[in-house]
Amino acid sequence: MLKIFSTILLIFFMNTLLFSQTQFQKDTAQINYYYKQINKYRFSQTDSANFYIEKTKKILIKTNYPKGWEKYYNAKGNIFFDSRQLDSAKANFIESLKFAIIAGDSFYKYKILGNIGMIYNKTGKLDSAKIYLYQSLRFAKKSNNNILLGRICMELSQLYIKKGNYNKSIKYAISSDSLLESQKDTLRRTYSLNSLAINYTKIGQYDKSIQCYHLGIKLSKLSNPKLLVYYYSNIGDLYSRYVLHEDSAIYYLTKAIELSKEFNMANLKTSAEVNLSGLYYHIKQYHNCINILRKYWDNPNPNVQSAALINGGMAMVYTKNDTARQLLTKGIEVSLNHELWENLMNGYSGISYLDSLQGDYYNAYLNYLKYDEIKDTLYNRELQQNITAIKLKNQLEKDRILNSSYKKRIELQNEIIEKKETLNIVLIASTILVGLLLVLLLYLRRKRSALHQKLQAKNTELQFNKHIIEEKNHELVKLNEMKITLFSIISHDLKSYIGSSNQLAHLFFDQFENLSKEKQKTILKSLVNSSDSVYNLTDNLLNWSKFQNDNVNISMIQLNLSSIITQAIESVAPMYNSKNIILENNITNDTTVFCNNNILLGILRNLLSNAIKFTPRGGQISVLGNVQKDVYQICVKDNGVGMSQEIVDKLFDTHSDYHSLGSENENGSGFGLKLIKTMIDKIDSKIWVTSNEGVGSEFCFTLKIDDK
Repeated sequence: MLKIFSTILLIFFMNTLLFSQTQFQKDTAQINYYYKQINKYRFSQTDSANFYIEKTKKILIKTNYPKGWEKYYNAKGNIFFDSRQLDSAKANFIESLKFAIIAGDSFYKYKILGNIGMIYNKTGKLDSAKIYLYQSLRFAKKSNNNILLGRICMELSQLYIKKGNYNKSIKYAISSDSLLESQKDTLRRTYSLNSLAINYTKIGQYDKSIQCYHLGIKLSKLSNPKLLVYYYSNIGDLYSRYVLHEDSAIYYLTKAIELSKEFNMANLKTSAEVNLSGLYYHIKQYHNCINILRKYWDNPNPNVQSAALINGGMAMVYTKNDTARQLLTKGIEVSLNHELWENLMNGYSGISYLDSLQGDYYNAYLNYLKYDEIKDTLYNRELQQNITAIKLKNQLEKDRILNSSYKKRIELQNEIIEKKETLNIVLIASTILVGLLLVLLLYLRRKRSALHQKLQAKNTELQFNKHIIEEKNHELVKLNEMKITLFSIISHDLKSYIGSSNQLAHLFFDQFENLSKEKQKTILKSLVNSSDSVYNLTDNLLNWSKFQNDNVNISMIQLNLSSIITQAIESVAPMYNSKNIILENNITNDTTVFCNNNILLGILRNLLSNAIKFTPRGGQISVLGNVQKDVYQICVKDNGVGMSQEIVDKLFDTHSDYHSLGSENENGSGFGLKLIKTMIDKIDSKIWVTSNEGVGSEFCFTLKIDDK
């Protein structure tokens, strides 16, 4: 009886399994057919592609098909990507990646990683794009998948164009073109040829670039005529900017405009017309330039409108049209309202040039200052973007470590899922085999306990990795703070001195014959002071950056203090002589201290410079010293303007950017006192200040008397 029952049960399980396998094969064939139709209609008939995507979804929901969701979400992501809805494309690719990992489908996993890299490339996140694309590239090479390899090489070529590494971009573009040609993938080959042509243009090989464009035009006519708009626009831009063949440039840009109208590609039409207007401007056909730009003077897009107004205004400057100022002014107004800084910068440059042509040099100078201010703002914004990129790179490294742990957890979850599937099969016969089910449940409980222990161990490992990441981030924050300080001083203070010198030099050169001797001496004095400030700031920057290294070796020796002070006084002689200041060295010739020669000279030179800056003409500065227990105390005392206690508290704060003008409006960065504090800390000494407003200041610090 037991044998008969076992035989019936075995037949029941075999029939159930056979039916499941047959249905699975039918579902697989149906989904593969739908997926081929999606790829077939993806570029030409988007509605048909979406129809088959929805058909695929219905099968997946109806049959609970286990390994089709990665294809479904990838297909949706591709449709969104083609229509430039990149956020929606990215969301669907991430869902596809999750299902590919769960299904253990390596090909789809790395294919989707490549797709995500393409999105990051399109949105300008090049470091993130590089990480994803190289993961996909390594898999494609390892698995000899030439189709995927050709796509990734094409995308890497475009990435390195944006990075400015044209030789590397050419390498990947050639590889992509060769692979896609071998696979007879005409459509994607047109993209690789476009990348190759752009690279040859960047390195000056224009003949090769033109050959690539012509071949791309030929292939685009066969695969996707819309791509002709890109090719005509690019080759027209090449003839316009580099080859300087005006007739060819006008021909191809005109063709691009005509086709963009035919295919309703408004953005490309605008781009081609702007390039054509720029060509007309370059060859001095200003009326043709104005005729093209005129239609964009009331464009609803503020960026296009302001650029057209400003460029049209500049063209009218050369045609001596009275409306030039009106167009430039309106372009500046639109740019200001919508914070279009590059257009605004060009607008102020143009109206400054117009003012200078009309002899209004004062307003020309004021508008140039606005142009220069916006240029500085854009530079600082670029600097902040670089800092943000560093933070992003750190975050990506953190995510990489977390993803590694996440992958291990997924593998454990897959093990649990497999056990649950086994459990579901057993539950079909649970009414008959209760005893067997109880034994199986006990077995699964022991397995689950073991898996739980593994999860706890992995969680402990994750916490340890998190601690390591936090330590690395702390070190990177410290490095970033030092870099920000250096860049801030270089971009603001140093540039300010050099910019001031440049303006004074131009003024001296342009107005030399009209300036009195007294005015000439005043300008030359300002130039000398500015030059001294640049030298001192540069010297202080170099010393400060050297002392930021905790491992720097500082040699200490016995020094003659009076001799070092004499050297420091001589180095600032031009400064105090120009203000008729009396500077006294009251240190005896036999006084010695234990210190580093360069550090001590740097401290004294900066303290004396600071005292001279805030001491009025005809004032007095004294260098005093005395022994205090086991150290020697040195003081630099002046009868200058003095300071309030609030200002004294800020002087040596490394995070404060406080600085003020001297007694004769001398400029300064406030960096000298920060450097003094850094050097004092390096030799394990102390520094303090006593000051009264209107009376003067006294800066004192201590040095070791000998090596004890």
